[in-house]
Amino acid sequence: MSFQVAGNPRRGIIIATHGVGYSATDLHDLAAHYREDFLVYLVDLAGHGLAAELTESQRQNQFHATATQFEKDLAQILNQSPSGIPVILMGHSLGGAVAAYVATHNALLADALVLEDPAILTAAEAKAHNAEYSFSYGATDETIWPNLIIPTLVIAGDSVGKDNELIFTHEHIQELQQFPLVETTIVSGASHLVRHDNPEGFFAAADAFLDDVLSKSITSTGKKKPFVLDSLQRIVDVLPPQTTWDVVPMRETTAKRNRPYPFAPGISATEFHTTDGDAQPQTVRVVAADDIHNGSTQPIVVFFCVHGGGYVGGKPEYDDVRHEALVQAFQPAVAVSPDYRLAPENPYPAGVQDAIAALIETARRYPNVPIIAYGDSAGAGTLAQAFARLEEFARADAALLRQHVTAFIAVEPCLDPAMQSASWTTYADGPIWYDRASEAAWAGYLPENTDHHVKPSLVQLIPTNPELLPPTLVVVNPVDPLRDEGIDWARRFTDAGVITELHWFKGTVHGLCTIPGTDSWESLVQLIARFTQIPSS
Repeated sequence: MSFQVAGNPRRGIIIATHGVGYSATDLHDLAAHYREDFLVYLVDLAGHGLAAELTESQRQNQFHATATQFEKDLAQILNQSPSGIPVILMGHSLGGAVAAYVATHNALLADALVLEDPAILTAAEAKAHNAEYSFSYGATDETIWPNLIIPTLVIAGDSVGKDNELIFTHEHIQELQQFPLVETTIVSGASHLVRHDNPEGFFAAADAFLDDVLSKSITSTGKKKPFVLDSLQRIVDVLPPQTTWDVVPMRETTAKRNRPYPFAPGISATEFHTTDGDAQPQTVRVVAADDIHNGSTQPIVVFFCVHGGGYVGGKPEYDDVRHEALVQAFQPAVAVSPDYRLAPENPYPAGVQDAIAALIETARRYPNVPIIAYGDSAGAGTLAQAFARLEEFARADAALLRQHVTAFIAVEPCLDPAMQSASWTTYADGPIWYDRASEAAWAGYLPENTDHHVKPSLVQLIPTNPELLPPTLVVVNPVDPLRDEGIDWARRFTDAGVITELHWFKGTVHGLCTIPGTDSWESLVQLIARFTQIPSS
């Protein structure tokens, strides 16, 4: 596959291709015109530009082979692009015929078509072609127009006395009026190369068409609002915004909302204090049954839980309800949670160093008990960074910790300061976690000497090495800007040899998939039990 890409997907995605003898390079005027509002892909058809040549067997039916390859390219592009926004296919000549052919075979790939004098033949032209060549031409009036179910614009020229240079003559254009989804425009002073001969006329027609199509709710072309469980949507509607650019009032609001949690009878929280290496003395919260606290019962598992909060907020006690639920689900068990330093007052690696110090002390206090690392959002990111840097920050204890920690549960992990995965476009406005909050949080978390205009990548922050991670269970939310970076991360570690599972639960959003008592929480407990082989109660 060969393509060029530029632009901003504010209004949607444009995927454009060219005619015979041309390439993606000849479409740069499309990118220049639309890049302010659209993510624009310029695609080389098979055998053109930098795309691979057709094989000898593919040349036996060139149109079908070219269209099939374009459909594969299109699917691959869309898999790595933002979802839930309009997709427009544009094509000139053969490229227009190929785009239309693909749209008739898989209408889910696009929402609209803009065809510049497409090489879609009349019955007579197709008959002449088939008589000359050993294969049937795949884009004809009979195969394309009756089968299109998305809005389509055909732009042709008026030939200016050069009818032989036009595929769509005035008479051919007239015949398309019987198809209600097909609009037509004739641009004066233009031949087959409409965009070249009269760019103002071409773009005026295309822009008006796109404005009309996009002004109508995209639900009319089949796109729907992502499903969120009603019970979670009611919470989303009343939660205050995450104002990470102004952390003090944000933390105060969170503290007022999180009152002391009333533990069930027989369960309580204690604390210990730790310092190690470059870490700061910190409080570590321990939630367990009273008989574990007093030493009469030994736990079978320790959950080392690192809280979320965008690296700039959160406290262990805010997660008491979840820690109690873990302790009850896997009893006899312990939930240990460090009160690590927060950004922006303490940028990376302060929080990572604190988490490692608390993990070292936890391993010392429970020397013969398996430890399961559990992190939510930034907590999962902190743990991922900690596992990647154990030898750097805790060389003397690294080997022991890697043996002691038997699994890593990474829930809705916050990993990539670049924020470039597709879901960051789809869910830039949240719910709950959104682009401005994330940008401010990462700006506070990254060290002062970091160039914030060139953010470090996920790979730089969390290097991939299969020896550096325990078996890892990744859970993402379907409606979450962090979704795709979690998926990509799980995929990278799977390919690197890490034992990895990846899941999401229907209708969940950031921060709300692990509320004890919900279906998603019960599903997560079952996943943890199966993945870790620790029996649940």
